Amino acid sequence: MHLSRDDIATLKELRANFLETNHRVSDYWTDQRRLDLYDRFFAERIRWKWQSVLNEVKTRGYVPPKDCNLLDWGCGSGVAADSFLQFWSPEHFRSVSLFDRSRMAETYTAQKLSTQHGIPTEKWRGNIKSPFILLISHTLGEIGRKEQADILSLILQSESCFLIEPGTYFHSRRITEMREAIRSKMDILAPCTHQERCGLHCQSNERHWCHFFASPPPTAFQQADWSAFGRALGIDLRSLPVSFLVAQRKSTSRSAGNAVIIGRPRISKRHWTAQLCSSSGVSEVKEHCDKATYQSIKNTFILQLHNH
Repeated sequence: MHLSRDDIATLKELRANFLETNHRVSDYWTDQRRLDLYDRFFAERIRWKWQSVLNEVKTRGYVPPKDCNLLDWGCGSGVAADSFLQFWSPEHFRSVSLFDRSRMAETYTAQKLSTQHGIPTEKWRGNIKSPFILLISHTLGEIGRKEQADILSLILQSESCFLIEPGTYFHSRRITEMREAIRSKMDILAPCTHQERCGLHCQSNERHWCHFFASPPPTAFQQADWSAFGRALGIDLRSLPVSFLVAQRKSTSRSAGNAVIIGRPRISKRHWTAQLCSSSGVSEVKEHCDKATYQSIKNTFILQLHNH
């Protein structure tokens, strides 16, 4: 896709809206071209986050229940549902319900999912098809407290839920708030390895936030349109911060697992230092760092599990 000056201007305008943390952002889907541009670039970067998170929960043993419905809340161009269907196969699910404040976005996504996956779709208007899996992606910065409460209600009715947001302080705090609201009623699967109170919700950790880094595919650095996108918008394509939460309906009690490193380790010539989250809270660890350890930390994608 060749990016014209008008395309660049549209992408900049869209990004300015996304960077707002005010839930009164206007509906920015005004025509098909804007949706196509969003889907080609911004949604594709979100897809890389979804792929990374889905890979992570799979390594932890998660498999979605068969014959569930998907509810993509705040669907945009449908990257959440599309990623889910690509990862687990459409035959695993019954249908997809779509909700967005933009009717244009709902129609766009319904057509795309029907064409690409052949799965039944419908526009969601509160008619929950149980059992269902809830998908929410890059929406928490655009909603108010009432809608957040509505989402919490949906989470508690779901078989499992996936919340994926930008890896900023604001979005991370929104997610950890929701985690605290549901952890007594649902099993927290990721990124946490425990069910205890979030260790970041204590005064000594107020400056920290729960975020990780997904890895863009090699194509992001090999295609001219991506280079033009990064230069024009001042986006470092190598950096893809993400905050997320995955939970499922409670079953048997889960034992606490290994600790997990949040953010990026700080690496010096002789040591690496990181914020480590476990059932006992969030603490800073410092360990010797040889060349092999440095490369391992640098190259590993999103969650660094560490026996502690």
